[in-house]
Amino acid sequence: MEEQAERRRLYYRWVFWLFGGWLGCGVVVAVVLLATITDANAGYPALFFGGLFLATAVPVSLACAILAASSLRRQEPYPRAMIALLVISALVAWRSFVPTLKYYAALVQTLLHFFGLPST
Repeated sequence: MEEQAERRRLYYRWVFWLFGGWLGCGVVVAVVLLATITDANAGYPALFFGGLFLATAVPVSLACAILAASSLRRQEPYPRAMIALLVISALVAWRSFVPTLKYYAALVQTLLHFFGLPST
């Protein structure tokens, strides 16, 4: 019986690692970009990595919200932290959904223009 309890998937660990990793990567990217600003073309990497960080905001936040809700449903440890992460993840997903859609639409338009395909 104890083996079964140990082998049970603990969703709260996934939530902490996923959301913490995403935020940690965002901090590292911001520090590296601020440290490399030296010339007039320094804005292009910032646009690329900022857009990449924004593009991953919605999928990561939705995954965290689903895992936190699963953790709460299964009555796993740290319910207060799971409620906080559920609320934070939902707010991040809600606030970044429209900018993410605009980012993807602009990326598709740029790629269509780059490859010489007709855009709609």
